[in-house]
Amino acid sequence: MKHLRIEPYTKEVVKGIVRLLIEGVKNHLAKIDLMVRKTNTPMVKECQMKLSHDEIKTRLKEWNLAWDKHDLDKVMDLFHEDVFFENWTGAYVKGKKNLRKVWTSWFENHGNFRFLEAETFVDEQVQKVLYRWVLEWPSMEPGFEDRQEIRKGVDVIHFKDGKIINKLTFSKTTLEIDNKRYAMHL
Repeated sequence: MKHLRIEPYTKEVVKGIVRLLIEGVKNHLAKIDLMVRKTNTPMVKECQMKLSHDEIKTRLKEWNLAWDKHDLDKVMDLFHEDVFFENWTGAYVKGKKNLRKVWTSWFENHGNFRFLEAETFVDEQVQKVLYRWVLEWPSMEPGFEDRQEIRKGVDVIHFKDGKIINKLTFSKTTLEIDNKRYAMHL
């Protein structure tokens, strides 16, 4: 392999070329910046983590396991800090810290509930899930206290950066106790 010997005058030429390139890049960036300011368009879109179909299914499976174990910490792990959570009564909570506060006493006095997955539809492209569930737990309905109750519903779940940012719950207006259907009392 031959080695080229760069003479001092060649180094000056190279330095000049580098200076011109740097100035050209600076001018070009200044033009882009001006154009961005005029159009009010961000130069770089916010980068969001997107989960694959399999990653979403795996996270939901882990989440269901946490619910089965009544492990509030693990359930909360999948929620985004800015989560919006709406339950079947229409009551809602904004923010992960607030959701934890609301759920702490419910988890401590859970009454042996469990959610069963009936169906799950995942749209990987838009990071959304439709999750059809069955809830089994001791009833709190007047006259049926502590008897096995079954409720059915659907959660619409939106992911952002790999976490649940929105969870909207829709429930049937009936519940089942002793294989009979009753209207829910809201």
